[in-house]
Amino acid sequence: MSGSNEVYEANWIGGCIDEWNYRNQNMFVILICLNNSKNVIDEIKSFINKIRAFHEVYGITQNTETKNYMVVFNNKYKQYNHICNAMHFLQNFGNWTSGDSDIDNFIQNSQLSDHSYYKCNALEWIPYNKLHKIAEVNIANWIDGYIYIWDN
Repeated sequence: MSGSNEVYEANWIGGCIDEWNYRNQNMFVILICLNNSKNVIDEIKSFINKIRAFHEVYGITQNTETKNYMVVFNNKYKQYNHICNAMHFLQNFGNWTSGDSDIDNFIQNSQLSDHSYYKCNALEWIPYNKLHKIAEVNIANWIDGYIYIWDN
């Protein structure tokens, strides 16, 4: 991921999966637009590995106009305590698709491989139309990491 990736803030209407049967409604999230290289899966993995220690990564979406993939994550580090239920994810594989089998397989593998009691690192497909009030934000890279500047 280069330093030129666009950064957005959005209101996620459906919210993230907080427990297997509960969604955190109407939450604000950050979107990072990926370069959509031929190796988009490698780009997603690389980006997630860089930020996962500091942010909760919720999933992946695709801008319906530009077709660019975006990683969706929380703007603050958050820890929560619950069990990720792999069977729940498995039973719901048929209820969503990104339209790209590589992206679908990548998300499904993350859902089945994460069974941590302390933190759920499973990704999900987030339909772009579930994100509202999307606005570009400015970003500065400091020695200690990124600082987000909100344009209000």
